Amino acid sequence: RVDRRQRQMCIRDSVNQARLQHLMASLGDDSVEATIDELAFSAGFNSLSAFYKCFREHTGFTPKAYLKQISLRART
Repeated sequence: RVDRRQRQMCIRDSVNQARLQHLMASLGDDSVEATIDELAFSAGFNSLSAFYKCFREHTGFTPKAYLKQISLRART
């Protein structure tokens, strides 16, 4: 049996994962001219600190480092 706290954690993780996937697709799109912070809010994050923490936990990178990785891969 899954208790209430575990279920809420799973739901929150799923929602954050979906938000991050949406945001990461936007980060890789050159036609998007929004800042990282604007993208975070548009993806549904209400706090920048929560966004940065979640992003780093799921990717292992800060958003700027992730963008740098994307641009390096695009060049090769």
